Amino acid sequence: MIPQIFYNTLNLNKDVKKQILQEAKSKSFKWWVDILPKNQGRRERIEMDWDTILEKLSPSSHFVIIQRSFKDIVHNLHYGEIGFSTNDNYYLFIYIELENFKTLVKKFNLSEL
Repeated sequence: MIPQIFYNTLNLNKDVKKQILQEAKSKSFKWWVDILPKNQGRRERIEMDWDTILEKLSPSSHFVIIQRSFKDIVHNLHYGEIGFSTNDNYYLFIYIELENFKTLVKKFNLSEL
């Protein structure tokens, strides 16, 4: 397994986070929303429109920007993952190609942890 690279998001305000999410979505090859139902141990994928999930972003949301790498016998994948989770158990995942991810990291001057 190749290490993942996490980026510092602690100093990003809500408006900047929304800008990052909007740009990531516009360049994404896949995005979706999961929910963790109460008293259950696994998330479920749900249908939710973009504006509704974006409204759930709050200062207490866990916001992540990660460069992912995965390698096994069949796969050699490198991509960016951007998203957040909420206190009421909603999860947004956005996957973007590595080249677009690196451009976004540079544009918003994000630093590695």
